[in-house]
Amino acid sequence: MSSRLGANEYEVRLYFAKLLAITDNVRNENYTLTIANRFYLRKDSSAKESFSRILQYYYEEELRNFEFAKKKQLVKA
Repeated sequence: MSSRLGANEYEVRLYFAKLLAITDNVRNENYTLTIANRFYLRKDSSAKESFSRILQYYYEEELRNFEFAKKKQLVKA
């Protein structure tokens, strides 16, 4: 995606973070922006701390744990 946009990963992430911040503070009757992103990780797995920091900094999101045996319930949510 970065090569198509002519920007590096950092620039794409930074732009997306700024876009989220701008749209979060703007109310307009002409449109509604609804974004649903969530990052799940199996309870028996771990992620690098740097990945968690990137999620929080750029996307205001955090990793959530789930039980693999209950994955069908997760999809319904």
